[in-house]
Amino acid sequence: MERNITLDYFKVLLSIFVITVHIGPLTASYPHLNWLISQGLGRITVPCFFIINGYYLVKKIDDNKAMKKYILHLLLIYAVWSTIYISLYIKEINLITLLEYCAFGILHLWYVAALISGSILFFLVKKIVKKDNVLLILSIVILLVGIFLEPFRGEYLFVVRNGFFIGFPFVFLGYYIHAKNLVNKVKNIYLTPLVVLSFIALCVESSFARLTGFYHDLYFSQIIFCPAVLLFVFKHSHYKKNNTYLTYLGSLASAIYFIHYFVIIMLADIEMPYMIIRFAIVLLLSIFLSVLIIYINKRIKIFL
Repeated sequence: MERNITLDYFKVLLSIFVITVHIGPLTASYPHLNWLISQGLGRITVPCFFIINGYYLVKKIDDNKAMKKYILHLLLIYAVWSTIYISLYIKEINLITLLEYCAFGILHLWYVAALISGSILFFLVKKIVKKDNVLLILSIVILLVGIFLEPFRGEYLFVVRNGFFIGFPFVFLGYYIHAKNLVNKVKNIYLTPLVVLSFIALCVESSFARLTGFYHDLYFSQIIFCPAVLLFVFKHSHYKKNNTYLTYLGSLASAIYFIHYFVIIMLADIEMPYMIIRFAIVLLLSIFLSVLIIYINKRIKIFL
């Protein structure tokens, strides 16, 4: 069995991007560049992870047993990590907040909650709507509505950060890429300019967001850029025979994603002269702890 080594490296890059969202590494020195990295590129992480998950749902979506196993595994992971993070704030949480965290996710775990509910929604809708092109239009419409509603969410982030407005549409886009064999059908002569132009659009859109001071989860440009950049990755992927090292690499991105916020919390009260130093320390400790998590998960499969 061969692994897509290019995709594994790209997933690790995405996990580093998500740390920049929570720790702007260049905040003081280069504020505009920092914003473009943390609130521009950093915001592609979750949509791209949804698309990757959707891409590999093709073989499961019509298999009830496979989907049940997949969802139960996600629920187990979600329960374990939610328990870890909720325990850090247990003295500050009331019943309403606890229910909210369980339903929509605490901190960055909203991604897992949205992946679970979005995948279930896709599974159910796919049984009713058989035409993928109809679902494509539906997904884009839902994303556009989510983008329109986002400025009105206020402090209630879960209004848009959920399986309906983000999870389902991007999971479906990943499925659509695989189901329609777009990796082979879309030619580089069209794909490369699309990636470049949508990247520029993302930079422009996120720069405008900086002027307004609004922290977006969704941008219009993500609808094009995220599928396009993943198409590019899949189209130029290299594969290698699976071994222990590659298995670890394949799990590293997920482990970094789950553990990095724990490291951020543990270091919160420690003063550091520059954010780039804090970022580097969080990244290195996250990688170190991730290796431990991967090692433990080989024996007790509850973390990844």
